[in-house]
Amino acid sequence: MTFTKEMKEKAKKAASAEELLEMAKAEGVELSASDAEMYYNFLHGSRELTDEELSQVAGGKGNDPKPNPVPKYKVGQTVEYTFQSTFSILKGTIIDIEGYSPYDGWKYRIHFTQRTCYHKDYPETRPYDSINVYCLDKNPDAKVY
Repeated sequence: MTFTKEMKEKAKKAASAEELLEMAKAEGVELSASDAEMYYNFLHGSRELTDEELSQVAGGKGNDPKPNPVPKYKVGQTVEYTFQSTFSILKGTIIDIEGYSPYDGWKYRIHFTQRTCYHKDYPETRPYDSINVYCLDKNPDAKVY
């Protein structure tokens, strides 16, 4: 069913979620009690703020981490990145720093030049040539030296 502008205006005048539910029934609109409560709170902005939202409004920082102004690693450093699902270790060099993600940390462009398979049945080390971007700061599978 399409809600008309008139129906929305009428819904805004409801004094309670129960009244909104009665209005919906009178218009032939199927609406559960919980949906009526949610829509009423949406229309009237009476939803309580969570502690996190309240902290942010009061000048707190919430849970958003602040960016680290200095990258943890530098161009030219060696990276060993372990891919446990394929029993592989890629070795390469950081060639560029792409930017910062507040949740993952710095993004590094890495030129991988060697792949080592450490699976017991297929152990081998061979040349590899791939350039990828990874967030290394919080990744336990990455070793940088």
